[in-house]
Amino acid sequence: MRLSIFPRRRIMRIKRRALPESWSVIGTTVVGASHRRAGIQNQDAYGCLPRSGKGPRVAIAVADGHGSAKCFRSDAGARLAVDVGLELAREFLDAESRGTSLSLVKARLETDVPTRLVRGWRQRVDEDLALRPLSDPELGTVAEKDGHPARTAVEQNPYLAYGSTLLGVVATESFLVVWQIGDGDIVTLSADGCVERPLPRDDRLIANETTSLCTPEAWRHFRVAFMRNDAALILVSSDGLSNSFADEAGFLKFGTDLVPTIASHGLAAIRPQLGRWLRRMSDEGSGDDISLAVACRRSALGRVTSAAGSVVHAEMADEQPASSSTAAPDPLPRAEVTDP
Repeated sequence: MRLSIFPRRRIMRIKRRALPESWSVIGTTVVGASHRRAGIQNQDAYGCLPRSGKGPRVAIAVADGHGSAKCFRSDAGARLAVDVGLELAREFLDAESRGTSLSLVKARLETDVPTRLVRGWRQRVDEDLALRPLSDPELGTVAEKDGHPARTAVEQNPYLAYGSTLLGVVATESFLVVWQIGDGDIVTLSADGCVERPLPRDDRLIANETTSLCTPEAWRHFRVAFMRNDAALILVSSDGLSNSFADEAGFLKFGTDLVPTIASHGLAAIRPQLGRWLRRMSDEGSGDDISLAVACRRSALGRVTSAAGSVVHAEMADEQPASSSTAAPDPLPRAEVTDP
């Protein structure tokens, strides 16, 4: 039996707590334009807890398989990464309800999470390899595309075939936990309109180079953060989204442009458009697979739109539905995108 990173203890509650403000989560993953043209399947994966996407505590996992010649099973590697991320996230979701102290949550995040994630992912890869050993045709394709040294590298380190990034977010009533290895983006918008990245930039992520679950001592490359939770909106995305914009300002504007619609009509208003938006972003921008999850606390988001100096952009106004109907509007944020 797997032991939790948090010890169990009996809690005595003196009085009934008020119902916490609920989170809502939507997300999707789309095949990139370049992959559609080449007939390659999606290398990204996405998941959330609870599966319904609603609750006082939610978790999000996004993974991006590398898709290079050596990483020919990275679609499976991304799915396994999401499974491991959500399994560990569940322990953090339960920690608040068990009354675990915030100092212990922070300590467990910093000391245990990276090693647990890497170990769990590799165990699942080992299980997949036991069912599907690397075949001569697969390894032959690696040698054909990247040369015999690449084939040797995969034979010596079969995890390369499954190489993937992983981003995770756990949002509760009181705290926010994030972890990341590799590229991708986590952005928060607070109730007072402040847009932030909870994790610092990783200077090792240059061009197409990225840290990965498949690299030796991968746990050393994780970035983690713990903070008290004042977020109204959280965006978690693979790098195919941010790479579709000309600059950081354009990428961040994509998120803030969603605020008026979500605040007025809820996440259901953008759900029908989300996949189409991401496909268009890929078509006109990165050409890569794109995964995006959006989490919000709607009442807190409403405070953003009414606050002075709001981050909401005025040009969205003429694209909002005139009535109070909850029918989904069809605005595509007008951020500039790069050439394919």
